[in-house]
Amino acid sequence: MNLNAQKVSQRPRTRSRMLLVSIAAAAALSGQLVATAPAAFADGPKPSAQDQQRKPDKGKKDDHKKKPAQFPHGLRQFTYDNTFTVPAGVTTVFVQAWGAGGGGGGGGGATLGSNARPGGSGGGGGAGGFTWCVLNVRPLADYGVDVGSAGTAGTAGAAAPSTTTNGGAGGAGGTGANTTVVATATNTTLLTATGGVGGGGGGGATVTPTVAAGAPGSGGAGGNGACSTSSVNLAGGAGTTAGASGTSLPGTPGTGGTAPDGIVGVPPGAVDGGDGGPGGRVADSAVARGGSAGEAGGAGYVVIWW
Repeated sequence: MNLNAQKVSQRPRTRSRMLLVSIAAAAALSGQLVATAPAAFADGPKPSAQDQQRKPDKGKKDDHKKKPAQFPHGLRQFTYDNTFTVPAGVTTVFVQAWGAGGGGGGGGGATLGSNARPGGSGGGGGAGGFTWCVLNVRPLADYGVDVGSAGTAGTAGAAAPSTTTNGGAGGAGGTGANTTVVATATNTTLLTATGGVGGGGGGGATVTPTVAAGAPGSGGAGGNGACSTSSVNLAGGAGTTAGASGTSLPGTPGTGGTAPDGIVGVPPGAVDGGDGGPGGRVADSAVARGGSAGEAGGAGYVVIWW
């Protein structure tokens, strides 16, 4: 018999007994039952490496089979149209989507002559709407992500060419396009974030039938969001209406609406509505100025994570 080996095998037993005594004493003091796994504190030798590699008995359950399949978490952002392919093992994704912002309206042109007046300034475009959506998806399936394109800028109104003609009106800003996520296999739209409405163009100054400064452009409404499943939907900020013009200077242009906040921020310039363009001013009785174009809105934005 190897006495040294026997002494070594007794050391774990002594520590185990001491640990059990300590746990029992703590349980008695606290009045709580302390349950311990038999394999953690049982006396005697531990299973050998060969025993651990043996297959479990047919009548016993294999705990390893209960563990769920693991997959990496990730995030993708979209600033233009693309396809999202669901990773293997993923059945639910979280989506934040914004529609595109509307463009700002253009400023109207001024008149000239003894009754010269300035053109009206353009209104601001509305920001795109927002949806925060939970989507049930199929692993490895394709989903089309269509990011809304920005609303175009309103055109500038021309100055009056003579003392008897009116200044040109500024053009309205374009409405921002909707952002959508579509299940490719069924062509089903799962969510939509609508674009903001473009700002109104400023009116041109007139000499007929009355002498008047150009009317201010109105602000555009913000977009909204909708989803086929659980979601949080927020309206985009509305653009502001331009200020009224004076006798020689145009009013303050309207400002574009701002994007709704999500968990993630949008890239600079995205989703917001465009500012309106200033109307044409009166330089002197012999010179009239045309209005200025508005600003384009911001494009939509999508973030998907799982």
